[in-house]
Amino acid sequence: MHTDNPVPYAVGLTTHQSLLPLPQKIVEKFGDAWVKKDNIVGNGAYKLKNHVINEKIEFERNPLYWNDKETVVNSATFLAIENASTDVARYRAGDLDITNYALPPEQFAKLKKELPDEVFTTRTLATYSYEINHTKAPFYDVRVRKALNLALDRNVITDKVLAQGQTPTYVFTPTYIAEGELIQQPAYSKEPMAKRNEEAIKLLEEAGFSKANPLKFTILYNTNENHKKLLLQQPPCGKLILKAWWT
Repeated sequence: MHTDNPVPYAVGLTTHQSLLPLPQKIVEKFGDAWVKKDNIVGNGAYKLKNHVINEKIEFERNPLYWNDKETVVNSATFLAIENASTDVARYRAGDLDITNYALPPEQFAKLKKELPDEVFTTRTLATYSYEINHTKAPFYDVRVRKALNLALDRNVITDKVLAQGQTPTYVFTPTYIAEGELIQQPAYSKEPMAKRNEEAIKLLEEAGFSKANPLKFTILYNTNENHKKLLLQQPPCGKLILKAWWT
């Protein structure tokens, strides 16, 4: 592995799925179809047995796995359940052995109270963010991008909306990686939200937006219901000059 700059957590990243080895000959032979049941070759504890799109993926024990003697579970089935509430309901009914990673925020506190030995949370090496197309209006204006960044109350999202142990951040790399304590948050992250909102409104007004001409844009998100809940948390200054559509 070669990096252009020092990356102290590089070794830890090798455990991420994006850096797992692939069978080059199989990929070259089948192209995108190499992941299909009859073509795929892996080196894990399980083999792909069946895959029904939008329904389920079934795995069976791989006798060629280097540590197969320590494998305890012989087979596993993963269901494609989009709705987190449905996921939890099926778990509580005994249909599932484990839920997906996304528990409904509105049920989290109740689940922790009622099932204290079954609800488990752990940190994930991930950062939730929005990608902005700065080549098109209105985001080619840096003042608009700065305004939305200032007005987004990350503490409300982590502490009130999600409330599952997430931490607010203003940088891309999680601070709980190796030597993460060296990562510095920007100065405005320590400013009161009232001051940040004032600055955001000023920037948007300078960019030509107002109550009569509100900022409008479209946000695309996948079918995860928690993503929609996050989008509904408009910044306070949005009550004055922000309007958005979700598609």
